[in-house]
Amino acid sequence: MPAPRFAATLFAGLLLFPRIASPETTLTIGVQGSPDTFLPPFSRSSTGADVFRWIYTDLCEFEDDGLTPKPALARAWEESDDGRVVTFHLDTAARWHDGQPVTSRDVVFTHELIADEATGSTRRGNRESIESVVAPDDSTVVFAFSQATPYRFVDARSGSVLPAHLLESVPRESLASSEYARAPIGSGPFRFSRAADDDFVELVAVRDHFRTPPRFDRLRFQVIPELTTQIVMLQRGDLDVVRKVPREDRTRLAQNVDLRFYRVPSESYQYVGWNLRNPRFQDARVREALSLALDREEICRVLDADAARPFVGPLGDHHWAFAADLARPHQDLEAAQRLLADAGWSDSDGDGWLDREGEPFSFELLTNSESQLRRDLAVLLQSAWARLGVRAEPQLFEYNTLIQTVLRREYPDAFLLGQGSPARPRLDRLFHSRSIEHDFNVTSYSSPGVDAALDAAEAARTREEALPLWQDVQRLLAADRPLLWLITVDDVYGCRADVQVEPDARDFFARLPEWRIDR
Repeated sequence: MPAPRFAATLFAGLLLFPRIASPETTLTIGVQGSPDTFLPPFSRSSTGADVFRWIYTDLCEFEDDGLTPKPALARAWEESDDGRVVTFHLDTAARWHDGQPVTSRDVVFTHELIADEATGSTRRGNRESIESVVAPDDSTVVFAFSQATPYRFVDARSGSVLPAHLLESVPRESLASSEYARAPIGSGPFRFSRAADDDFVELVAVRDHFRTPPRFDRLRFQVIPELTTQIVMLQRGDLDVVRKVPREDRTRLAQNVDLRFYRVPSESYQYVGWNLRNPRFQDARVREALSLALDREEICRVLDADAARPFVGPLGDHHWAFAADLARPHQDLEAAQRLLADAGWSDSDGDGWLDREGEPFSFELLTNSESQLRRDLAVLLQSAWARLGVRAEPQLFEYNTLIQTVLRREYPDAFLLGQGSPARPRLDRLFHSRSIEHDFNVTSYSSPGVDAALDAAEAARTREEALPLWQDVQRLLAADRPLLWLITVDDVYGCRADVQVEPDARDFFARLPEWRIDR
């Protein structure tokens, strides 16, 4: 019988010529700094957020509006008629990377950890609306909220779910310095492999992941502080993905057949934060004058005409609550000079620089050295303000050092940084007077009118009710200028052509596990 003889011959051939295993495929992404921790509730690092999303699986994900939930750890849910209770049903196939099942106990533990004031979690503010989290069984979690809110799913999801069976026995005051904070066990499509501070983080694909099994073997985040060096490494093939490729590099490399470029609208903006404990910046006339000195359209043309746009603030024009009637910022040097004169600043000695009662108008502008965009922006601001007779001196710091300096309120005058525009506005954490001491109101801004408007917006029960209230908040802030909103720059990613990207309209990395590497 020929078929069996053929089968036997084929089998023998396979024994003589065993299949050669395909080489491992690694996707290497350039980042400018290391995660500050691998415990999401304690992280303030943007690189940390980039890494966490693949080590952990969140309770749910969201549609493009940032408020409508999609399945993740929770495969389904239902809400009570009054909107105050959400019951989540977990996917029973979910596993921690040590093989243990993910259960409702983990969700309850994570909530209690984040909500505990003693832990100092950066996510605690988003848990304040949650009255209780209980687990009636291993795969069911019930969240009860103090009131109906448009953000109940955002609040429930805030902070990656952590493994109770590994962390319950660790004293909470020791979690941030624990071994787990250096070598985490997650439930995401990639598991932690190894890391070296200021060098790299390496993750390994979880091939049997219950939701999104990756199509490649390893995911590596390579720390390269200088963007110019990242571009060189991208050309050489040492990096596969670089974020925020500058215009001049895109133009220079446009004909390079080994590279592809992808543009994604940014959810962040660049701004100057004033130290409002400093008397000169407490004067709204001074803040307005420094804004009027700027030609934001020209700044955008100089920095990146294709990707940069003026930013009105404090929410982006893509945001569901954006107030479209906000006045666009414009340059008016004469008005700026009048405002500074009204505030008592003049060039009394004719040296070309403003002073008041013998004190020159000069200040330090702190920013991070790793960002070419901010270094260039700081120089443009310095030049624009010099035309008014105001001397700004840019000071460069390593990113994590700068963040800690700002959070501790130890900067003397002003800082230049970026800020996101998330679906849940949480502008109260940035601008409410109650957030001055223990939250992100690092400028120490205080306004009774803004406080009242923020309280009203936060108390809204539905998105429809919240919309006009958030727009009122934006109008008040735009008039008072506690921050100097500058520009937003779309993210332009450079990728090696042999990386088959599955792009998403608003989140470039959303479908990363589905990417293929053809090499």
